[in-house]
Amino acid sequence: MIDVVYMKRLFFLLVTACFCAGLHSQQFECDCSETDGSYNSYFQNLLISREYNNPIQHFRGEQFFNVWAPGNITMVNGETVSGMLLRYDKYQDQVLWLRQTDFKTGVINKSIVSGFDVYHEDHQLAGSFIRKKINSPGMGAVDAYLQILTEGPVGFYVFRNVVKAISVSRTVDNNLYYLGIDSNLYPVALRRKSLLRSPGIDKDIMKGIIRSNHLTLYQDEADFTKAVYLYNESLMQ
Repeated sequence: MIDVVYMKRLFFLLVTACFCAGLHSQQFECDCSETDGSYNSYFQNLLISREYNNPIQHFRGEQFFNVWAPGNITMVNGETVSGMLLRYDKYQDQVLWLRQTDFKTGVINKSIVSGFDVYHEDHQLAGSFIRKKINSPGMGAVDAYLQILTEGPVGFYVFRNVVKAISVSRTVDNNLYYLGIDSNLYPVALRRKSLLRSPGIDKDIMKGIIRSNHLTLYQDEADFTKAVYLYNESLMQ
């Protein structure tokens, strides 16, 4: 039996997605009343690479960054596709698109995407992601979607990865953090020592910021983000 609350939520998201379609001046048109045609059009433009298959659908845990939500895709040529319902699969590092007529799911072609945004129901930004090449333990050099935590002279990004814990049939968070300096990405741990030893970081300035703002940093993503944000502010004064 169809969950009425779930269907009402999906209806709200469809209306919101239509509203968001006009937010960008340079975009493909997404007419919510012609979603089958749009779906075929996106396939032809290679935006949707294939239909989605979830290999761990019976696993517990937080496999996805978000529930289905309005969002937009920015392509490598600078164009933006808006008015879509998007979901980010952290296990496969893939952005998913929901076809509104029959709720089939397509996988966005990562090779032609430079980034994407997803929004809450109140239109506030839930997350902004950018595609970058990283060196990941166990995977080597790969193209990955990194969530932007803060940007400036020093960027701070997180790869929202999850891995399988097969013995308990659940996913486990395996977040990987990076500092972006002069177009390079450097792995960093959520620890004070790791931040102070990172290339391009002035230790004296950063120590002062950590001390004066009483920042913990250890396993604290919010404090770490604040430290990098305030460091960027100090460099631009």
